[in-house]
This record gives sequence, structure tokens and C-alpha cells, in this order.
Amino acid sequence: MVIKVEYTVAYSDGCCFGNGHSGSKGGYGVYWDDDHP
Repeated sequence: MVIKVEYTVAYSDGCCFGNGHSGSKGGYGVYWDDDHP
């Protein structure tokens, strides 16, 4: 019996312009590619 398990590991980090102030803006980005580790 062969069991193939595939999963994705994603790491995150926070970034915020104007952190702690009124009107602050936050965002994120994601990138996937067949040749990207």
C-alpha cells in the first residue's frame, strides 16, 4: 500500500504602516511556483 501525503507549509510575518496609530494599513502577499521551494 502506498499513501501519498501532500501538504503546504506557509510562514507568515506581520507588517503595518502606521502601527499603533489611527488609519494604519496592513497587508500580505502570497507567492507559489512549481520551482519555488
